[in-house]
Amino acid sequence: MGQHLDHLDSAKAALLAGDPSRCTAEIQAFEDLCLAEPPVGGELALCNRRLQSLRALTDASIEGVSAACAELREAVAAAGHLVTYDSAGARESRATRPALTRRY
Repeated sequence: MGQHLDHLDSAKAALLAGDPSRCTAEIQAFEDLCLAEPPVGGELALCNRRLQSLRALTDASIEGVSAACAELREAVAAAGHLVTYDSAGARESRATRPALTRRY
């Protein structure tokens, strides 16, 4: 009975830890196990509740990431330029607003 729930619990833990690859692997393992040994009775009901909880967490994660991206875009646009560093530590600066043309 526990293997189905273990996979769902591990998927939840991975999602909360910010590890989407591990979360996906656990969900795939859960799916494979369900195909080989479908949950029945009380275990099926528990799996459904855990899946609903996992769905709510993923929806909240998507909403949070989208909001963070929007805030970052707004901050970069307001700053007028963006300074980043690559993996070697080289600095790169680029304008985020188009240059204004001056007309008289």
